[in-house]
Amino acid sequence: ATRWRTAFETASSRLERLCKEAEHKQVALDAATEAGTAAQKSVDRQSAAVKEAKEALAMQRQVLSEVEAEAARAAQRGREAAEQTRVARGEAQAAADEER
Repeated sequence: ATRWRTAFETASSRLERLCKEAEHKQVALDAATEAGTAAQKSVDRQSAAVKEAKEALAMQRQVLSEVEAEAARAAQRGREAAEQTRVARGEAQAAADEER
């Protein structure tokens, strides 16, 4: 009977130790899961920020394209106005020369 009691106590002690180890591992697993969830949320937020930045960049490019197009049109109008001024000056000069 003593032999059985010793074996039972040894098995009980070992079982208690294994249970404590399992509890510690479960706590560590829970902490790792929580950290993983937090990391995933951070990645999700960063992905959303990158998406917003890309959208803002696309909008800036569109606005820049429109501004460049308007600047090109304004430059063309300026060249046309300069040409008309040159022609008008030439005509005015010719008219002045004729009157002399």
